[in-house]
Amino acid sequence: VREDTVPGAVVTTVAASDADAGINADLAFAILADFSDSTSFGIDAGSGAITLLAPLDFEAKRTHTLLVQVSDRGGPGEAANVVQHTVVMSVTDVNDEPPMVLQSLLTAAVVVENAPAGTVVAASLGFSDADATPAFANLSFSTSEPALFAVVRAAAAGQDAALVVAAGADIDREVLGDEITVTVTGSDGVASAQVTVVVTIQDVNDNAPVF
Repeated sequence: VREDTVPGAVVTTVAASDADAGINADLAFAILADFSDSTSFGIDAGSGAITLLAPLDFEAKRTHTLLVQVSDRGGPGEAANVVQHTVVMSVTDVNDEPPMVLQSLLTAAVVVENAPAGTVVAASLGFSDADATPAFANLSFSTSEPALFAVVRAAAAGQDAALVVAAGADIDREVLGDEITVTVTGSDGVASAQVTVVVTIQDVNDNAPVF
């Protein structure tokens, strides 16, 4: 069952048969709540159709085990026959957890002008993605200043990343000023999050006096 299935949807139907005739073959289905580990599903007593009652969350619970009982009515003075069967509902993950950032504004980033490519400007941008499936938590990054700064992703999908000086970048305080604002976007292909980084550029003595 996909975790984004809408409550009220029929997710499966259990079937049973009884070789008896008439009322002796009239079957009734039920979920035994005391022996099931989920209250997220209900069953139609007549058809055996199992319906989702509450939203699913793959990250919180990946399987739901239901004990389904079917019974016949039995004739007058006869006890009903009862059979029980375990139904396991497996939840499939969807990309429903958006990327997050710890804070939307970082102001402590510092870089020395003329710093070489790969120099770390902000060691932690604070990105994360809570999806359990790695492909859904794998973030791609872009910056508003790609000629100056790049993003280095962590090895694990959905984890943090760092802002570094881009290859070929010319970090020149006399041209760029004392600080520059960079917006970093992290996307999982469905949703995205942004963090604004204010980078302070530290001056070095790289210019000689002129008359």
